[in-house]
Amino acid sequence: MGSINLYRIDPDKKEQCLRDLENRMDTRGEKVLEDYTFTFLLDNSSETRQVAWNWIFNEFEIPEAMTMVSPRAVVLISNSSFDSTYIATFGHSYFLIDKYCEKDFGIKVSDVNCPY
Repeated sequence: MGSINLYRIDPDKKEQCLRDLENRMDTRGEKVLEDYTFTFLLDNSSETRQVAWNWIFNEFEIPEAMTMVSPRAVVLISNSSFDSTYIATFGHSYFLIDKYCEKDFGIKVSDVNCPY
């Protein structure tokens, strides 16, 4: 399993972040659980490359496999009861989100007295 980064979006940068995501990603699905809405967005880049092991496809005379270059996705997490917006990043999408996040969010979370 790859790594997942969780960010809290700075409320002052939220609208710009959402516009940037809208321009770079396509909404692929949405789920609502209680008061939370989870929106899955996938990079709309169509740039692909051959996999490094296409030689085996050639040996069996099968069309070569392609993969996305630097695939990126995010899950936008919002709640109808409060104005906080969170984003979980997958792949290289953290480069897109980092400039919109609250820089001290991780520190605030680590200061919470958690029994686990």
